[in-house]
Amino acid sequence: MKKQILSVLLAVVLLFCLFPQIILSTSAVTYTGSCGENVTWAFDSEAETLRISGSGEMYNYKDYSTAPWYWARERIKYVVVEDGVTRIGSYAFYFMRNFDSILLPDSVTVIGSFAFYNTCVSTVVLPEYLTSIEEGAFSKSSLKNIRLPESLISIGADAFSYTAALESIRIPHSVTSIGTRAFMGSNLRDIMLSGSLTKIEPQLFWDSQLTSVTIPDSVSTIGYQAFRGCANLSSVTFSNNLKTIEHQAFRDCNSLKTVVIPYSVETIESSAFDCGSLTAIVVLNPDCVISTGGVISENSGNTLGRREIVTIYGYENST
Repeated sequence: MKKQILSVLLAVVLLFCLFPQIILSTSAVTYTGSCGENVTWAFDSEAETLRISGSGEMYNYKDYSTAPWYWARERIKYVVVEDGVTRIGSYAFYFMRNFDSILLPDSVTVIGSFAFYNTCVSTVVLPEYLTSIEEGAFSKSSLKNIRLPESLISIGADAFSYTAALESIRIPHSVTSIGTRAFMGSNLRDIMLSGSLTKIEPQLFWDSQLTSVTIPDSVSTIGYQAFRGCANLSSVTFSNNLKTIEHQAFRDCNSLKTVVIPYSVETIESSAFDCGSLTAIVVLNPDCVISTGGVISENSGNTLGRREIVTIYGYENST
């Protein structure tokens, strides 16, 4: 009998060692553990709340299943991050579908990769001193309302891709880089771009719902496929310092009817304006290099529109 009791006690001790600490009370169970060198987490099962507290950075997890509260993801309806935490770890809340809003404290400066990927979060209040939103942070989320702070410097690749509810966003002047595909496949209809950007990265808005866009004067290059498949895009105002429009940049933007290419543009690469509705294109720089000779070449990919419907305007005897 004594051996049986001893065996039970040893089993209980092992459970406490191997799994998150469990705090018992008469009304609830709270699970706790570490999620950073000086950061802890606590899940209150009765309040259905996950609380992150402490100071410094959360750990970055290698994938969604390694976050220590992932097992409780379907039970977590509220997430609270307390002041003092400086980084939201990568994959921290990946695919957690039962909480829809979060207020992040001003101490947070970085939101890690895929932190809110495929969550039902529709509203996020971002910290005043946030500097970086990393790769895929809000991709495929239900994000609808977000204001980017003036402290923000970089937005990672795929950060807001395939956000079906996000219709409008303003990129503050402080942002100097936006990664590839950051808004790819999103429902974004209206955007104000930062005047500190020097390049529109490849595939940045591919297949989004943009209706119009103004390229800031700071931009010198529009990357390949940057606006490809933006079927509702009907108006583009180009930067006066733009030099290069890369391969397929506006391909299949089938609401574009008229385009004026500014004098500053030196190169237009193949299929850049292969659009089914483009009827007129004006090229102001007589020395602009147009890939493979524009629409007249069999191999040009309709760089300046489709030959059967487009009229190209420019200087006589120019490119």
